[in-house]
Amino acid sequence: MLKYLLLLCMMIILFLGGALFGLKQGGEGVIQTSGYTTEHLNEGLVIEQVVNDKYDTPVLGIPIEQQNIDANINTYKNQAAHSSVQLAELLGGGVSKIYDVVITVAANMVEPLF
Repeated sequence: MLKYLLLLCMMIILFLGGALFGLKQGGEGVIQTSGYTTEHLNEGLVIEQVVNDKYDTPVLGIPIEQQNIDANINTYKNQAAHSSVQLAELLGGGVSKIYDVVITVAANMVEPLF
């Protein structure tokens, strides 16, 4: 009985120790991916105005190219709406046909009983 209790306590200690070690390593990994531990980065996102309407915005030290967002948003919305409507029509038609077949078969099976 004593061996069993010692083995159980040892397993609990190893499990909790491993869990705490994993949490510590995960926290350090998050800090490293945020860019806070490098010398040349103080923040993950830095926004600096270069010209009147132009901004220089490096994210984690990688410069980002400025694009016309309104045109891209409208293009993506139109494509998404068009494809989603087509998919919905296709699924709706398929479900309707399957429902009609199931109801017709059920009606044909039940009709002789009445």
